[in-house]
Amino acid sequence: MVLMAHANLMIDEKMFSGAFIIGWSGVDFFFILSGFIIYYINSKYVGKIYELKQYVSKRLIRVYPIYWLYTIGFLTLNCLLLKFMGKGIINWISLDISGILRSFLLYPTHVAKSEMPIIPVAGTLSFEIIFYIIFGLYILTNKKIFQLIVAIWMLFVALNYFKLIDVTQFPLLSTLCNAKNIEFIYGCVIAELTLKNKIIKNRSIGISILLTGIILLAVSWINEMDHFRYFPKMDSLNFGIPYSLIIYGLISLETYNSNSKINRNF
Repeated sequence: MVLMAHANLMIDEKMFSGAFIIGWSGVDFFFILSGFIIYYINSKYVGKIYELKQYVSKRLIRVYPIYWLYTIGFLTLNCLLLKFMGKGIINWISLDISGILRSFLLYPTHVAKSEMPIIPVAGTLSFEIIFYIIFGLYILTNKKIFQLIVAIWMLFVALNYFKLIDVTQFPLLSTLCNAKNIEFIYGCVIAELTLKNKIIKNRSIGISILLTGIILLAVSWINEMDHFRYFPKMDSLNFGIPYSLIIYGLISLETYNSNSKINRNF
């Protein structure tokens, strides 16, 4: 979806009335799925401080090595173009020590000033790293403290969204208080329900939830194409809710199918 969005923008924004550009919402799906997977896989480590090292190493190894490889490659290409053509292609971030270091660490960039990492699309990974860190606090503490941390986090997200605070001049706070972060929590909630065996295990209901998610996604997609004619832009609701229902519906069906197989075996 994201690939199609970039292709639509690069080839012709008006192609298919820009329908594929809305594929950028795949990022919303990615955040919800990330929240689900991280919580589902690592909740067993909660309260086990000695497992933090393993959790952190696994998270960092999955992100940084391949990202660094691409970043070095892109920087090399930029240097070659500067040397042989007199003009580079990176103009969205200063290639000084600070800019390069921030890009390599995935430290949030100054979006208000149209600043992006050396690999522009890596901006979404800054959100991912922040979520990894916050979930790491869950491993260090317990569920009640983690819920308190998330509640405070979501409070600042809401204050920022309703413009009761202004963090636009602070890249880290701006990313931390972005409404997109709500989508990680959607995934965590679905994972918690799955782990607690509270997912609805009814095939008809599972299909209904899945179809509802698909219909709401289509509605939000059309609304975006019509320049928010029907309701205002808020990705964490417009796309976050449909994708959450789709993921929940699929898990519900998978749980139902697994239980059916077990029953048939007996």
